[in-house]
Amino acid sequence: MRNARFLSMAVLTVFLLSATTVALPRDVGGPQVDGDLGLPGIQLGLGGPLPLYSSNPNSSWTHKLNHTGGFSKTTTNTSLNGTKITYSGMGIGGDFELTVKGIFKNANLEIEVSNLEVGGSLTVNVVSNPFLQDLKVNVGGNKVGGDLHVLVEDNAVSNLEVNIGENRACLGMMVQVIKNSIDYQFLANIRKNVVKDDMILEINQNHRPPGWPELFHTMTVYIVDNHVVQLAMRIYIQQNEMAKEGFPKMIIEIRVNGAGTDMWTRILANRAYPTGEIEVQMHDNACDVRQDIFIYGNKALEVKVNIIRNYGCGSSYVAVQDDAVGPVVKEPTKCMQQTGGDGDGDGLTDLYEMMVGTGMTNPDTDGDGIWDGWHDKNKNKVWDGDERHGEIGDPDHPAQKFSGSVDRLVRPQEHEPNPICCDIYVEIDQTKGQKKFPKQSVNLLEKKFKKHRIKMHIDNGWPGKGGGGQTLPTKLDTHKGTKYLHFRQLLGEKNDFYDFKDEAKYFDPMREDIFHYAIIGPYISYEENGSMVYNKNVTGIAERGGDDFALAGKAIDSFIKKKYVKKDWKSVKPKILARSFMHELGHNMNLLDTYAKADEPLTVMYGYISTVKPLDYRQSAEWAALRPDKVIETSD
Repeated sequence: MRNARFLSMAVLTVFLLSATTVALPRDVGGPQVDGDLGLPGIQLGLGGPLPLYSSNPNSSWTHKLNHTGGFSKTTTNTSLNGTKITYSGMGIGGDFELTVKGIFKNANLEIEVSNLEVGGSLTVNVVSNPFLQDLKVNVGGNKVGGDLHVLVEDNAVSNLEVNIGENRACLGMMVQVIKNSIDYQFLANIRKNVVKDDMILEINQNHRPPGWPELFHTMTVYIVDNHVVQLAMRIYIQQNEMAKEGFPKMIIEIRVNGAGTDMWTRILANRAYPTGEIEVQMHDNACDVRQDIFIYGNKALEVKVNIIRNYGCGSSYVAVQDDAVGPVVKEPTKCMQQTGGDGDGDGLTDLYEMMVGTGMTNPDTDGDGIWDGWHDKNKNKVWDGDERHGEIGDPDHPAQKFSGSVDRLVRPQEHEPNPICCDIYVEIDQTKGQKKFPKQSVNLLEKKFKKHRIKMHIDNGWPGKGGGGQTLPTKLDTHKGTKYLHFRQLLGEKNDFYDFKDEAKYFDPMREDIFHYAIIGPYISYEENGSMVYNKNVTGIAERGGDDFALAGKAIDSFIKKKYVKKDWKSVKPKILARSFMHELGHNMNLLDTYAKADEPLTVMYGYISTVKPLDYRQSAEWAALRPDKVIETSD
């Protein structure tokens, strides 16, 4: 017997919705919504934008952001009012782009972009700034829905420092520090960044000022503890040229980085010649497929190379020049699979989990109800190698359950979950006479949740057998000649929501505890206080704190026809269905639809169908309730 749950429903009126709660003796254990890895100091900059510049032209200025769309700013010498530019806080619904160029001041300049929540891509360009003393670029602690790109190019400075750290970019990342003229010292710290797709790091063609051979005496690069969850990491440190006099030194440390596929390292044609030293340390890096290390053509009085404990699953290749004191290769590369068990049984080796930042003792690091290893990383449609727990013959082992679910039901590559970002899966079927959940509604929902760093997966007809988009049998609960989808067990009858769900041909039991399940019927009936309720104004019903809900297609159609003129029916319906879906899913996530005047403006949990806008949970409470890190999300 399953534990008790509560039931919530939306009742249709033209201007107002009310909710009723009754006991529901079903428990299907819906997934807990979670966010990606939490970072300190995210909740800065609330309450709207502040003045862009301070009143004192000689001081720094800070802009704390709260923008609903994208944000783009170009700062030049004419617009710079201080020696430090800081963008800190959160709340960029679209893309963020900052360009700093043409700064001519013979002074120090610090640029900081930190702790932003960006729905789209984050871009920082620091280009063509001559006559600076110290230039420091800090980009850290940001959560990025799209790509992260930092470009530091063609600046003439005395000292250059670039710090890129603790960014969580759910897509790709590119950091380029190229063609800068540096008098004395260069420091690059690239640490603890996590991305899903490719990570590309380029530190190329940085040089001493022409005609000043005695300068640019120290270059230090740390690339430490960065992780690419699914694709490749590529590191290029090439053609950097130090001073020709004194004892210039180039130190490169690449340590504890990991990639989901390949890791390529190219340290080529750097010069600290004829009197300097180049030292390269590479250890404890790992990748799934292939690790290629090329250290070649570097020139100095002394070249030291130390390569130890680097792991590549599959073939690896190391080529190191024989120059000066020669390379020191203490240990060849090894296959990562030879070294790692799977302590939590989630289908990922312990070493791989250490590499990508998931928990070695927690099978569900981000707490969204989906195990870390629940995806086919090498795209061969089989959970194998380090994708599967060793006890593959044990049908009771959790890995067996998830491998079958992945192989047959989560085929589309774009719907693989991310173990460090939140995923929500919903399967939708419909009864005969009801249309499939429209693609327009799916697109609206995917876009909305993406802006809050949650990936929505709606199976309303994915390719392959099984899954959503199926038309269910016609036999429904009939009352006074009208058919209803009944949202509770009718003893001896096979015509209610849970009968459909319990039929494996409609909802595969291997999707339990991962997928929410929704059915679109004509109208919805239910039991309340021991009596049957048939109400054509009920537009949706859901388990509160569970994972099942239903939508009443004909009730929603009836509302649209009453509320809107005929020419608008077709365009309005996808928006209304998206709001109905989001409302009922909110009940699954334990959100309520109680209302107080302070809750205005309206959200999908109150007034969700009485107005076309908004498609949003309430900013300060409802989005935060979906995320255990309690980060207050951006609204748009």
